[in-house]
Amino acid sequence: MIKIIWLWITKLVTTKMIRNCLFFLTGLLCLAATEPKKYHAEIKSADQFLSAHQQDINDITIRFHSPKSEVMAIVYPELLRYNLFRDFLETALLEELYVKGGVSIADFSIGPFQMKPSFVEDLEFHIEHIPALQNEFGFIATYQSLNENHIRNERLKRLKSFEWQIYYAYCYYAIAQDCYAGLTFKNKSDQIAFFATAYNFGFNRAIDDINSWITVKAFPYGKKVPMDQLSYHSLSLHYFHRCIP
Repeated sequence: MIKIIWLWITKLVTTKMIRNCLFFLTGLLCLAATEPKKYHAEIKSADQFLSAHQQDINDITIRFHSPKSEVMAIVYPELLRYNLFRDFLETALLEELYVKGGVSIADFSIGPFQMKPSFVEDLEFHIEHIPALQNEFGFIATYQSLNENHIRNERLKRLKSFEWQIYYAYCYYAIAQDCYAGLTFKNKSDQIAFFATAYNFGFNRAIDDINSWITVKAFPYGKKVPMDQLSYHSLSLHYFHRCIP
C-alpha cells in the first residue's frame, strides 16, 4: 500500500513544485538569519490585512456572542507566519492527497489564519457532540453530500475562503470556552494566552501539555530551528493589549 501511494505521489509531483520547494527552503534560510524579535514589517502587514478586512470581520462578529478583540488576538500571530511564507507554498498536490486520503495522508496550513483540515474536522466533531454549540455553529458541520471525498473537497473550499476562516475562528473560541470552562485564569490576558497556545499547539492536547507549551519560544519557524524565537501567545497579547483602551 505504501509503495502504491509513493508511486502515485511521484507521478503527481511536477518540476514546478520541486522548484517552488527549493525556493521555499532558500527563503526559510534567509528568514532564519534575521533577528526574530524584530517583526515590525510583518506586524504592520498583519495590521493592514485586518484593517482591510474589518467590514468582513464585523459582519460576522455580530452573528456570534464572542468579543472580536479576543478572537482576533488568538489567530493574529498566524497572519505573521502567513505573510512570511505564503509566497513559497504551493498546496495543489497536498489538496489532492487530502481529498483522496484524508488527514492521515496530507494535513497542511491554509489561509491567513493558517488552519489545517484536521483543525476543522476537530471543530466539526465538537459541534456534533456539544448541543449548546449546534444552534450557533451547526452550519459548520453541515454538508450537502454524504460522500467523504466530496466533503473533504468542500472543506478545502471553505478553508480557502477568508469568510470561513473567520467563522472557524469564532467557532474555536466558543469551543475553547466550553472545553476549558473548569479552568481558573487570573485575568483575561492569562485566558487569551492559554486559548492562543491551544489554538497553535492543538486544542485536543492535554491541558498540562498546553500549559507547558505556553512559554516555549518556537514561533514562527518551529522548535527544531536553532535560533531565538517568540512564544505564540506573546504576539497574541501584543495585539490584544493594543485593542483594549
